[in-house]
Amino acid sequence: MKEAVDEQKDLTLAEVENTLVCCLLTSVEAPGLVSSLLRREMFSDAAAGFVFQAIMNLYEQGVQPDMISVETEMRRMDEARWKELNGLSFLLPAMLNVRNAENVIRYAEEVNTWFEKEKPYLRDDLRLTDLQRVFPISRSYLSQLFNKELGMSFSDYVNQFRVEESKRLMDAEPLASIQEIAERSGFHSISTFRRSFIKQTGIVPSEYKRG
Repeated sequence: MKEAVDEQKDLTLAEVENTLVCCLLTSVEAPGLVSSLLRREMFSDAAAGFVFQAIMNLYEQGVQPDMISVETEMRRMDEARWKELNGLSFLLPAMLNVRNAENVIRYAEEVNTWFEKEKPYLRDDLRLTDLQRVFPISRSYLSQLFNKELGMSFSDYVNQFRVEESKRLMDAEPLASIQEIAERSGFHSISTFRRSFIKQTGIVPSEYKRG
């Protein structure tokens, strides 16, 4: 791949390869366009080649590659290597260079899918930095994604999932105490639970519980 970057003196070969991999992660059409043109061994950077192979594996299985599915495939291929790279986090600089409005929407969808499937909100110590271990996006960009694209702060976003979980638990287990419901829903205190519940539903938890 060296010939392709000889004229790009301001970019290293690894940077170009990382940017290419990020384009494959953020474009629906890209994997199909390069599937017959590139192979893992053509990458000079082993890490980029590893991610490329994970993307191609998914594409060949008929799965649209995204950050979550690619991380999962990387772990399946070589968990030790995945841990060594800290997932896709090494791609952060390149990922920021290829972001655009369409990608922002896709990031938001992927974050929402991750919350629905993995339920990280059940942890009362969940922080924005925890998302960076899953999504190779800077803290400031993640904050922007929540505030501008999702229309709320990170804490409000998390708490809306927790409130929905608390409602599910109160419906399923009417004998459970409010304290237990709050803890199992991911809230670290009754006061935060009560405040978030009122904000989202307009009533206090005990009133909802009484039905």
